[in-house]
Amino acid sequence: MNIRYTQNKASLEQIYEILNITSNDFIPPLSARVDICDYGAKIKSKAVCFEAWDDNRLIGLVACYYNNTETYEGYLTHISLLQTYCGKGIAKQLMANCMNYGIANSFKSIRLEASKKNKKSLMFWRCLRFQQIACNGNSLYFRKYLVQ
Repeated sequence: MNIRYTQNKASLEQIYEILNITSNDFIPPLSARVDICDYGAKIKSKAVCFEAWDDNRLIGLVACYYNNTETYEGYLTHISLLQTYCGKGIAKQLMANCMNYGIANSFKSIRLEASKKNKKSLMFWRCLRFQQIACNGNSLYFRKYLVQ
């Protein structure tokens, strides 16, 4: 296994593919909440994408909107990793790349929304020291301040 990390290199088709493959890893499934084609196009056009590759296969994707130049708070819209690659530190490295980008571009924080029901996801965010800032229905909201 030779994992390679890139930024904004995945094609729209590769983004669609990973969104579809990992849809059921979300609670509720991603495809039940968004139109995958529209969401993938939005990610490709508006987010900064941090990718993990095994050879030429996209295996991990973090997408963050770093476009709020009023508050300099990024919004993490998506994270996914093919299940066979879980537990190898790849998601943590993708998030480190995402946070380092934010720091390099003077962003102060990143926030995100996660399902209360996705225990694995909640453990991951707490492990990365994201702090819960709000709760609404089945959603929890987290923020992490970036060290400049």
